[in-house]
Amino acid sequence: MQSRDSGFIEHLNNFMSMNSPDHNNPTLPLEKSLNIPTITIGASAGGMNSATYSMAIYYMSRAHKPFAIYNVFTGLTRHESINALNWPAIINWNNASASELGTDRKVPEDSDISLIALIAYYSTRYKIDGLQEDLNLMFHYIN
Repeated sequence: MQSRDSGFIEHLNNFMSMNSPDHNNPTLPLEKSLNIPTITIGASAGGMNSATYSMAIYYMSRAHKPFAIYNVFTGLTRHESINALNWPAIINWNNASASELGTDRKVPEDSDISLIALIAYYSTRYKIDGLQEDLNLMFHYIN
């Protein structure tokens, strides 16, 4: 391993975190735990469930609490469609097509103050610490 570069070792550690069945000993102290939901914006595509599955497993291995926002911001603001993710909830997502969370191309505009206020309200209510929309950010900023 010593002859490998640091990028390889980082990716190997991430791979091992996501594929380890033992998540009883997270790598962070519980007081540093974050609540981080994921949201799928845009057209539905193959691999969205796998990305959400990987994100949830990675966060659980680090003692963070993953959430899912269903049907994008519309689902959050109209139906309070936000749930914590756990192993039983996501066990078959890796093999499912499209997006279990639902997708939408519409995002709130700056002028839609009432929608933005509702998003802020639910973010406060669920003590949301961040929002996951790009899987590449996950590995570099949450460690």
